[in-house]
Amino acid sequence: MSRAAAALLTALLAAPAFAEISEDFAIRHYDVDARKGRSLNDAVVASSPITATGASGRRFHGYTDWYIKWTWRHRYEADGRCRITSVNVSLTGSILLPRLTGGTATQHATFDRYLTALREHEEGHRRIAQEAARDIERTLLMLPEYPDCRQLEAEANTRARARLDAHLEREKAYDRDTSHGRTQGAVLRD
Repeated sequence: MSRAAAALLTALLAAPAFAEISEDFAIRHYDVDARKGRSLNDAVVASSPITATGASGRRFHGYTDWYIKWTWRHRYEADGRCRITSVNVSLTGSILLPRLTGGTATQHATFDRYLTALREHEEGHRRIAQEAARDIERTLLMLPEYPDCRQLEAEANTRARARLDAHLEREKAYDRDTSHGRTQGAVLRD
């Protein structure tokens, strides 16, 4: 083997793993029929398709749903050892928000202020999802070489799930800390 070929082979073996995060997030709406003399909050609650699971059945005005999938490529070494060479993390999700139909100019002005705050709250959920995707990517890229690919796969999935669970807990804390956006101004008072 020539020195140039040996140098290229050494560089390729020492090269860091490649990573890619893709994101596909949609904004969706449900219609809220506002009528003069009817509370905007009552109209949103009556129209919202978002209900809490469990006994409470509480209705929410907005919702962010997300899902993270991770895959990787690995390299088998001659002695059976295995390491990750590339990581792909995909984040898909949607934000569901109310959209006012009908109503007075005053109702629209009130609703627009409220919707800005509600959207900002839901974007906070999206940012947590984006951080989770980046965290999973980093976690997988930092995995060391393992004695075999079966062990690598088990450890990679265990660590990625643990990072995902940590961010799901952060999301619950975010809702608790903001009272589901109320402390951020996502409150309809009319």
